[in-house]
Amino acid sequence: MRGKEPEGDDGSIPKTTDEEIGWLITNETASSIHEAGARQPVDDGNWHGVTESITFERGIYINLVQASLYRDFELRVTASTAPTAMSFTTMLDGALDINLPDGVRVYLEKGKTTCFRIKGDYGDYSAKAGTTIDNVGYTFENRFVETYLGDDLPEAWRPYLAEKFEHSLVDHMPTPPAILKLASEIAFCPHVGRIRMICLEGLAMQIIATHAALLHAPTCASLTAAEARMVAEARDFLLADMLNPPTLAELAQAVCMGERRLSQGFRMLYGEGPFSLLKGHRLDHARRALVDGTQPMKEVSWRIGYRHMSNFSSAFKARFGVNPKDVYNGGVIDMDEASGG
Repeated sequence: MRGKEPEGDDGSIPKTTDEEIGWLITNETASSIHEAGARQPVDDGNWHGVTESITFERGIYINLVQASLYRDFELRVTASTAPTAMSFTTMLDGALDINLPDGVRVYLEKGKTTCFRIKGDYGDYSAKAGTTIDNVGYTFENRFVETYLGDDLPEAWRPYLAEKFEHSLVDHMPTPPAILKLASEIAFCPHVGRIRMICLEGLAMQIIATHAALLHAPTCASLTAAEARMVAEARDFLLADMLNPPTLAELAQAVCMGERRLSQGFRMLYGEGPFSLLKGHRLDHARRALVDGTQPMKEVSWRIGYRHMSNFSSAFKARFGVNPKDVYNGGVIDMDEASGG
């Protein structure tokens, strides 16, 4: 089932359509059906948000979903991209379950990036009522990856680009800070028209280059299973009270681990040190509060520990690639703005 071509084509560089990637959204307990190709705001009593699919001629596809769910739902994603393509999805917020045609089950959650290739042409997504979903998906055709990466193609990616494969391929990773920043810039790009399209394509190219560079980077000695559990416990302890967090010494003592090794463990598991991670989570909460728009920006800034708005704005832009004012009170997911009203 395909949506109609968007009207008023101004000759922009990409074709914003679902001719390449079609989204079919259905609600188990409702009869409404929505197709997301061109930017489409929806508020039908089942969910509220915006979906968008963009195709670029180089062989890059971007899919955006920003939604608040009022009811349990299922989402079938059908893809008719080139036979050889690898996809990534970065969850900025929320969680999704995916059942793939060959029986593989995938769980997407906030803070994780997933690289995958589906054996088949669809995936059944599901989520619970009350979930807020903010997801950035980006897919690259084989021809793009081989042309631009060439001999620098990471070995770990070769199975995703093979002509034949026996089952769905899935790999999860904590979202590195550099990828989070780029994905956030895609989700909250403040520009419109051709300028926005150029920015989005450039950001997608930066994302795949950054992923590849991270895979080529040398790694530290791996953690033992026991150390990984202790680091995970330390993370939970650190984030349990973000207003009054423990010191590094208190954190290390709580999990019976040395301070230096604990900091190394955070970087190996989460891509950043413990207090950089804490700062990021505080800013994540600030972003959600700004999108909600019920608190003044100055109040939000103060509540997460910034006495000066200039420092808050700098930290926010460093993490998300946009200024706080660009996402305040809905930002790019404001319904009236999205529908041109």
